[in-house]
Amino acid sequence: MGVHLSDHTGQAVAGVNACLLEHSYRTCEWKLGETIITGIVVGSFASVRLGVYSSDLGIYSLFEFVRIPIVDAAILVSGNPILLGLVMRLRAVVEPPA
Repeated sequence: MGVHLSDHTGQAVAGVNACLLEHSYRTCEWKLGETIITGIVVGSFASVRLGVYSSDLGIYSLFEFVRIPIVDAAILVSGNPILLGLVMRLRAVVEPPA
């Protein structure tokens, strides 16, 4: 799975690719209609400038590492990635003292 932040031009500015549930429950084992809850940390935003960014989620095939197409409720391929929403960076990151 990949979670990414992109600027207004579509350029990725931050992101991470990680395995869902740390390989403990593979997507091929999921059941139709099941809800899977997991978390992922995108990482440091120290290099990301102040502004508004779009966030998206993509799920990749295990061996080819290509994004799996998204299928909607009508069983139509609606593309990929899944748009999660907007993220706003309002102020600079302040690192705590050591």
